[in-house]
Amino acid sequence: MKLSTKTRYAVTAMLELSKYYDEKSSVSISEISKAHGLSISYLEQLLLKLKNNNLVVSLRGKSGGYQLAKPPAIISIKDIMEAVEGPVSIVDCLIHENKCDQTSCCATRPLWTKLNDRFLQLIGEIYLSDL
Repeated sequence: MKLSTKTRYAVTAMLELSKYYDEKSSVSISEISKAHGLSISYLEQLLLKLKNNNLVVSLRGKSGGYQLAKPPAIISIKDIMEAVEGPVSIVDCLIHENKCDQTSCCATRPLWTKLNDRFLQLIGEIYLSDL
């Protein structure tokens, strides 16, 4: 399994925003881009998804930019991943059962289910404040 750039960039952007949470300062996309060498257009897409999932808020004007919508201590890596990726699973067949005709007789399904459950538990227990 390999994490997508969506997940990696979103976690990076959220971690950057978490640095300014206590100050109530907003951070511009260009600041995040410069600090981490990330594409501005890609960050715009990700921050929109994060905003639509109530993880960030955007502010307009001279001091505009983005802020976390919640404290870093309650935003999990799972929250971020699901916001930018949709349902998270280590294998597609656990999310899209109708795409696999072996679901009812798959000998390895219990293994994938157990691994997936542990993975989801782990990313659900790691918060921005932990990083």
